[in-house]
Amino acid sequence: MYDPGHTGEEHINPVYGSSNYLTEKELRNMWAHYAGEVTLVDKWFGLFMEKIYELGLDKNTLIIFTSDHGHQFGENELVGKVAYGLYPELVDIPLFIRLPEGTYGGKRINIYVQHHDLFAIILRSVNINIDFKVDGRDILRVLEDDKIDEEYCNRKYVMLGFGNYIAYIDDDYWMITDRDFKDIKLFDRKRDSELKNNIADESKDIVSEIHKKVLHEAGGYLPKLKMHTELSSKWYSVYNL
Repeated sequence: MYDPGHTGEEHINPVYGSSNYLTEKELRNMWAHYAGEVTLVDKWFGLFMEKIYELGLDKNTLIIFTSDHGHQFGENELVGKVAYGLYPELVDIPLFIRLPEGTYGGKRINIYVQHHDLFAIILRSVNINIDFKVDGRDILRVLEDDKIDEEYCNRKYVMLGFGNYIAYIDDDYWMITDRDFKDIKLFDRKRDSELKNNIADESKDIVSEIHKKVLHEAGGYLPKLKMHTELSSKWYSVYNL
């Protein structure tokens, strides 16, 4: 459907890591298979929603559409998902929320949201009260009150980790680094929106400032991680993670 006329081997499962072993034609074929999968999900999610409306469940149902991660098809010379490849293609994912009755329908919230926020969003959206604190933030509060505490709903930056690499993201900078802060890539988001020019070497002060923020959020240090099982260790070593 997305690569008509393709001849030769079909490329579906990449060897996670460098994309250099694939030609442009092969990368396009791999992308085409993924695009086909997205179309399949789009079709069946649409049919699912049709049934929701048909049964009248839209009146009392919270629906959240999201993903765990993206996938790379040659961007930054990477394929699959690797720990050192925490670029937008991998970590900037869709999030659609439909509240019961379609309340606030059509609104777009331009703030940083992370997966652990979903728990807080779900609890409040379906009127479940808890007597303990959670790390997630109910970012839907900004729909109800424009003056809501910005420190609560409007994060200035976010951080995430995958294996022994982390990413720091704010409106100005995007940094990918190992936990020892030795393999560092720093990008100026306003001047380099596609994250192509690593400015870490000439921006030591910025790297140092971000390093301090990361350690503060992590509680003072970043422990090295080990694979939890022999199976997962073998799987990740095969895919060069």
